[in-house]
Amino acid sequence: MSKPLDQKTRDELKGLFKGLKDPVRLVYFTQQHACAACREQQRLLEVLAGLSDKLSLEVYDLVRDAGRAQEYAISQVPATAVVGTQDYGIRFYRVTGGYEFGSLVEAVMMVSQGRSGLGPELEHLVALIDVPVHLEIMVTLTCPYCPRMVRLAHQLAFANPRIRADMVDAAEFPQLVQRYEVRGVPRTVINEIPAFEGALPAADAILEILKVVKPDVCEAIEARLREARGERRATTVDPQHRYQVIIVGAGPAAMSAAIYAARKNLDVAVLGDRVGG
Repeated sequence: MSKPLDQKTRDELKGLFKGLKDPVRLVYFTQQHACAACREQQRLLEVLAGLSDKLSLEVYDLVRDAGRAQEYAISQVPATAVVGTQDYGIRFYRVTGGYEFGSLVEAVMMVSQGRSGLGPELEHLVALIDVPVHLEIMVTLTCPYCPRMVRLAHQLAFANPRIRADMVDAAEFPQLVQRYEVRGVPRTVINEIPAFEGALPAADAILEILKVVKPDVCEAIEARLREARGERRATTVDPQHRYQVIIVGAGPAAMSAAIYAARKNLDVAVLGDRVGG
């Protein structure tokens, strides 16, 4: 039986893993009558763990070790958790092959070095998420764009203890593909709600998460961003405020008048039941 990593790759990883700082545990869940994917993933992890004394592999059975599976919130196999000085909620479901092997290596490096890799502004933004969030990144192992979103999700989980992030091989979970309406990958699912498709920039992805779990916070941030870009934003009329212009009605003529008044930097209020007249 051939080894999952050739000698050149193993030598390169040995060099990379010299940069590991803290020990990393690869916590792996399989089953008694292991599927082909379970056996393949276990062989891969065994080889990976043998490349550095900072890496160790723990193997558990989903049924026999149900308590341990519950501790790590594992319900499917094969499942791999990357755990450092604490459990950051970083998970991989099915085989971390193809492009996603790089995601596994990056997760190991991040957990060991103790840095998310996000800038201070992004870490401040992700800290605004103060409710439990479960991210599922639906991927295929042949997608070159998926690892970017997987890595970002794992960075967010590392930076915020309320976030748990899973890489899920869509090809192996057809029921989830149907449930989450996966038509393209990467597909990000937030608390079991299909959210967005594609590998978004970090700030945009965080705003999309906030839009689902903290919509009021997201709206406030987007309003500040619009103001910073010089864009105007409509607000609710304040009955106690004295406006320079008051337009009664909200039909086409009224809205045109409001636009021209705003362009003249006039403080304008529009009164109407519904926009459009």
